[in-house]
Amino acid sequence: MTQVSVVAPDGGEAIQLGPIRMRILEDGRTTGHRLGVGEITIPPGTAGPPQHRHGQHDEGFVGGVRDRAVHRG
Repeated sequence: MTQVSVVAPDGGEAIQLGPIRMRILEDGRTTGHRLGVGEITIPPGTAGPPQHRHGQHDEGFVGGVRDRAVHRG
């Protein structure tokens, strides 16, 4: 049987890196370290992570905008 990892909306390991908030949803323990999943919240105008590389795995991103309001006056 396949093991499923379920993380509550306020669950996961939270890491604060200055204004950037990371939440680890899957650290690889239940996927044989084939897949890890994290949620990264970067406030508008904040630089993203510095250029880096991972020697043991690939990295991919899925982006979205959440709770964004545009006001015109």
